[in-house]
Amino acid sequence: MPVTRTTRFLGVDLAWGQRHRSGVAEVTPDGALVEFGERTTDDELIDWLGPRCEGPVVVAFDAPLVVVNPTGSRPAEQTVGHLFRRQHAGCHPTNLGRPGFADGGRAARLARRLGLDTDPRAGGDRTALEVYPHAALVALLELDLILRYKDRPGRDLTFRRSEMLRLMDGLESLAAAAVPLRVAADPRWQEVRAAVTAAPTKAALSRVEDSIDAVVCAYVGLHARRRPERTALCGTLTDGYIVSPVTAEMAARLPAVRAAGHPAVLWGRGETEVMTDPLTPAAVDEALTDLTEWRGADGMLLAAYAADTAADALALVAAIGQVAEELNHHPDVDWRYDRVFVATTSHDVGRQLTARDLALAERITALARAAAVTAVPDEARPGA
Repeated sequence: MPVTRTTRFLGVDLAWGQRHRSGVAEVTPDGALVEFGERTTDDELIDWLGPRCEGPVVVAFDAPLVVVNPTGSRPAEQTVGHLFRRQHAGCHPTNLGRPGFADGGRAARLARRLGLDTDPRAGGDRTALEVYPHAALVALLELDLILRYKDRPGRDLTFRRSEMLRLMDGLESLAAAAVPLRVAADPRWQEVRAAVTAAPTKAALSRVEDSIDAVVCAYVGLHARRRPERTALCGTLTDGYIVSPVTAEMAARLPAVRAAGHPAVLWGRGETEVMTDPLTPAAVDEALTDLTEWRGADGMLLAAYAADTAADALALVAAIGQVAEELNHHPDVDWRYDRVFVATTSHDVGRQLTARDLALAERITALARAAAVTAVPDEARPGA
């Protein structure tokens, strides 16, 4: 869907039931905050959303839109949990067995009533997206840890107020982002900021929390359309998805995330370029916390494996060759009787590491574990 001057970007921080407040917000295509507030029942939400959904629109729901799994969690939730786990941005599990989801859930019902397309990449001009503010804020503000402004045990008034002001400061700072968000000039925003600053109780903070989250939702919808090369679709269209901004380093890690069994793709067409971008030392160090069987040295990832027999070692070499062909990225492999030494780098970018090397390392790790071959990282070295 192309972004036009008439496209509306709406956010809904949706409560799971009709007895609790849901936040609503609208931003313009150039990122100016138009309105934000709260509604409660489905009819109240439809009264607010309906007139705003008559033309080109993106409605970003912080609530599941596609739920088909009878139990457990959706692949989307597992992927977000994997991608953002260091920042503690995990999602609540959703399934058809949970109350209110037998027919797909509240967001799906609202989207149907509004006639919105829930396929975010179909190209229609009236679209609903599922988003997750905690993860989005981690990427947008490049946080080391989620903002903990929600009411949870152990979080007192002073702590929650501080975190909520950090949230508002962060959103105001996005006025200078590649996709700007302009909230500071809105009178209602300043009223909410004053209310947060002077909040006498945690309940007073909770009364404005949902509307602020709705602003985040609306902005994520805008960001997805304006900067698709930095937006990930986590999960699948058939099993449920979550759309989230990602940092450059997260975008580079998506191939390795997929290799680990978690579906995720970049929304835009820039993934090929991201795959060949050299990784920063920080990104390599972060990846190696997962790739415990590998070590980095001189622009390479190195691993070594010990097999029970030479035949088992040769079988691993053959399996690595098949994966290398599949990924079109070929490591150096050295077979020494019952030992296999692997070294991967990206020669086409000057012998540096790229996302292709991470994806290959993930796949080789899975092969070795399936073959019951023992990793011996202390023996890892470049091939002879």
